[in-house]
Amino acid sequence: MVDLTKKEKEKFYLEFLLKELGMDISNVQDSESPDFIYKDGNKLIGIEITRIFNETGDPPLQVIESHYEQIKENLEVLLNNSGLPKLDVSLTFSQMPSIIKRNRKQLAELIYEYILPIELSVLRVARFSFIDKHQVVVPKLGCVCEDFFEKLQSIIHKKNEKLLNSYKELDENWLLIYSDNDSGASMNNPSSQTLEYNYKTDFDKLFFFSGIRFQIFELNKFL
Repeated sequence: MVDLTKKEKEKFYLEFLLKELGMDISNVQDSESPDFIYKDGNKLIGIEITRIFNETGDPPLQVIESHYEQIKENLEVLLNNSGLPKLDVSLTFSQMPSIIKRNRKQLAELIYEYILPIELSVLRVARFSFIDKHQVVVPKLGCVCEDFFEKLQSIIHKKNEKLLNSYKELDENWLLIYSDNDSGASMNNPSSQTLEYNYKTDFDKLFFFSGIRFQIFELNKFL
């Protein structure tokens, strides 16, 4: 997926859900808590959207990816201010745990000076006439998870607490949990066990979007 802000991603998945349900996208109002409100006549539906992460490794994959993205952004700023012809840069890291928050900017500066730091195993730089801005590519990590009903239940439980405290004035409350197909830290292909599990929740409806299948599933609720 093209780089989007968190809110833009949430809106993309919300619109996908509403289209699947045959609902009018124009009835959506931006909100913060919940993320969106859908107005259906006099009925107000709160829709909370959250992303699932595969919490494996130390540090977790989403933390490493966050460091990579910050290095990418720092390096793109340096390149954009350099006056160089537009470059396509690809980075491959060999020492992930050493990339800590305090040295991400320093590492980007080292790469910019074309010093190959120990954290890098490959640095590829190309110049193409057809690109109109500098672009930096960093690796995506992780594996595909299939049996993750316990993780889903944990997310639902945390959102339940927020639901009880914040959304009392709404007629219905829905929760949409999504996984990306472009991030190894959030790649999930739900097994039958995950889809058939009965989740404990106070939300009126639960949905899961699988980026791998590009498909929405309505999850079962424990009655």
